[in-house]
This record gives sequence, C-alpha cells and structure tokens, in this order.
Amino acid sequence: MTSAQSDQGLWVEIGDGEPVVPFPGVELWTINTETVMLAMVRLAPGAVVPSHAHENEQTGGVVSGVLTFTIGAETRDVSPGQGYLIPANVEHSAVGGPDGSVVIEVFAPPRNGYRTPASQ
Repeated sequence: MTSAQSDQGLWVEIGDGEPVVPFPGVELWTINTETVMLAMVRLAPGAVVPSHAHENEQTGGVVSGVLTFTIGAETRDVSPGQGYLIPANVEHSAVGGPDGSVVIEVFAPPRNGYRTPASQ
C-alpha cells in the first residue's frame, strides 16, 4: 500500500499492495485507527462470505455490482448507492453478484485479522 505521512495524518492508496483473502474470491484492503477500520472489499462473481457474527459493529455501502446480503433472517440485493448497518453479534452473510461487487465497509472497533500491512 502506498502512503504519505504529513504533519496532520496519513494519506494512503487503498487497494495498493497485497489484500487479505478471508474467503475464496473475497479480497479486502484496510486502513484503520485505534478505534475504527475502513475496508475496500472486492467480491468475485458468486463469491460467498459465509454466515458469521462478530463483536464489531459494521456498516457498508455498495460501490459497484450487486451484493446479495443477509442480515439476521432478511435477505436483500444491495446496489450501488445503497448500504447496510449491522449491530455487533448479528449473523450476516453475502454473495457477490453476477458481475462481482465492490463495497466499502467500516468496522468499529477494527477487525482482528483484517489489517493490511500499511494499516498495522
């Protein structure tokens, strides 16, 4: 990940460098502070994020493609410009659309295991 330090903060190129690959067909790059993490997530067509829950609050929005997202017992297709909010410890899953999907997500606190090199 390319970065540049300034007196006031850090500028980064998200998507530069090696991604975290938590599941086949799912790549993510992150930047974070001590309390919040921003992730750019790319899902290949039909890539599956299996049902799971975690202590982190999670919110996100679709940038491109369509994402079929299940939160609790409700499933919806989420399109560019649409988003979702997931409270801590709520089961959720996702499937990349036929053309793949790109989403931006925020986790608070940051997810362990999802930090990419420039954000550590």
